[in-house]
Amino acid sequence: DEIYYGISNIGVKPTIDEHFETGLETYIFDFNENLYGSYLEVQLLYHVRPEQKFASFDDLKNQMYEDAEFGKNYVKNMKELFF
Repeated sequence: DEIYYGISNIGVKPTIDEHFETGLETYIFDFNENLYGSYLEVQLLYHVRPEQKFASFDDLKNQMYEDAEFGKNYVKNMKELFF
């Protein structure tokens, strides 16, 4: 089994559509393969922020970029401390 790091969203995507059911989406850092139909185990390490509705899709994309950068730095610091 391989370990990959990423950042996840658990929620209802209020900026996209207020009628989504609660779901989990995970963006895996530096990964470009098709995993649809695969079974994955996701372990949550740190809660960054609560879900929120953004004024625009561009605002959401900017926040997602910031969240991913936070996650990459978190993983880097964690590896430096423990590995």
